[in-house]
Amino acid sequence: MKIDYYYDGQFRRVLKHLIRVFGEFQVQNGIDANGNPKYKKVPCRYADISRMAAAIINGNSENVLPSAPIMTISVNQLKLDRKNIRSNANETIVMGSNKSPAINEYTKDLDTQYKIVRHNPVPWTFTFDLNIWVTQTQTKMELFEQISTLFAPSIQLQLSDNPLDWTSLSDVELIDCQFSTRGFPQGTDPDLDIMVLTFETTIWFSLPAIVEKPKLIQQITTNIKGARDEFDFEMGNYSDIITDVFTPKNLCIKVEEITNSKYNLPDTYQLTLVSQSLSAVSPNGGIYSWEKYLKYLEPNFDDKKVGIKFQQSIEEDNPLKGHIASYGENEDANKIIVQLDNTNYTVDYTIHGFVQKDSVLSSALPEQYYVNNSIHNIIYKETEIPSNYLFKITNDGAQLIDPSTVRNYIYNKEDNGYYRYNDKFKWHKSIMPVYRQGYWKITFTDK
Repeated sequence: MKIDYYYDGQFRRVLKHLIRVFGEFQVQNGIDANGNPKYKKVPCRYADISRMAAAIINGNSENVLPSAPIMTISVNQLKLDRKNIRSNANETIVMGSNKSPAINEYTKDLDTQYKIVRHNPVPWTFTFDLNIWVTQTQTKMELFEQISTLFAPSIQLQLSDNPLDWTSLSDVELIDCQFSTRGFPQGTDPDLDIMVLTFETTIWFSLPAIVEKPKLIQQITTNIKGARDEFDFEMGNYSDIITDVFTPKNLCIKVEEITNSKYNLPDTYQLTLVSQSLSAVSPNGGIYSWEKYLKYLEPNFDDKKVGIKFQQSIEEDNPLKGHIASYGENEDANKIIVQLDNTNYTVDYTIHGFVQKDSVLSSALPEQYYVNNSIHNIIYKETEIPSNYLFKITNDGAQLIDPSTVRNYIYNKEDNGYYRYNDKFKWHKSIMPVYRQGYWKITFTDK
């Protein structure tokens, strides 16, 4: 995945939180005039500073006494945690709530819906050292006892309060201790004693999440709010409002057009219920039954008008629809007869046929439409016609029409069939021979 420049300071943020964890410890610092003990906070800093910063802090002089006690954090090791690497991304839907004018109060009304796509973070095991700089053993023991009892053996660090931030929590574990050393980071210093506590935690480095508003829902809301009164709405067919729609997830259908004289009806098809592998045999060794399957979806389907929707895409605006005319019985229980609704077709062009050779166009007349159905370009007069292009015959040649601009159907006079174009199937009949799960739906409407 290619991304633009991105830096969120995640490692720096973790270091700042760790410094805050160790920045509030105290040690005893003598007694006051009343004999009560006095305490002072021990500061915590990041150990790796630049030479210039160190020179400025020391006043550009080497004759500066070291300050103690102090604690510093230094990076020991960073290692990719391969066993905790997860999948690429995760999607979730978040519904906001409307905030009322009062502080920290919310209404019950729902606000905008958001789709959150979070890229799974990359885990790194981070080992760091806490260096305790002291001049007295007593001070070192005071700090060690406070830290060792707090980490038993770990604490949980919360980096943010965002409920959708899955990198916000991590455990900080105490794994090792070197009680005393006088060499850090190199050389020796007889005036300072250093205790080194080693900790381990996990840092989750992540990319920014993608936040989207559902475009379809937003468009519907806009249309409703934009209407002035009830006469602004288009008075069309409202049958879908009272229709229950089911999308089978585990079954497919095979479709075969019926042309014999038994039914003598145009656009009549036989649908066979099959498995995902297009097998007519069910797992128990028999065949699938339409009536049993419909009864499973709608126990009272006999009192309903049952229909089938045929789609070329998962979310099609105007799919072809048909109603079930009859059910098969016994060995044909997995078959039904479906009569298509002719009003489904919106025809953009009427063609005289599909052509694959130049010679077929020798008898073509001006104003007639054809489709180049070959895999090669064909030539008419001086016009080169690309594959799958719709074209209109003219006196001088042909007028080309890009098939991607044809939004609806074309009617073929040669076989009385309706055809449609898409990039995957090219030109194909309105009803395809196979519909897999998600591309066909069952509807139940009150009679």
